[in-house]
Amino acid sequence: MFCPENSMHWYKNYYICLCLLRLNDQLDFVTFCIGNLSIRLNLPQKVVYMKLKESGILDDYIVKGYDVLHTFGKEYLMNDLIDYMQEKGALS
Repeated sequence: MFCPENSMHWYKNYYICLCLLRLNDQLDFVTFCIGNLSIRLNLPQKVVYMKLKESGILDDYIVKGYDVLHTFGKEYLMNDLIDYMQEKGALS
């Protein structure tokens, strides 16, 4: 028997699962960016994180731009992030 309440409950749970998977993918991507920038810039990961967070790049560019940015190759992405960090004054 079809029950609209059960159907809606399933849909809400499915939507929540999709949101959690997306957040997990974004977290993995942010971790990838911080780790690779740390290597490229020869800075501790904590310092890279703070520079990205304080400049707004982490939330306003990396997280919000995840859908596009995660399709870039590593070298292109690192160069893009370093250029943007310099532009925003996060790097000297």
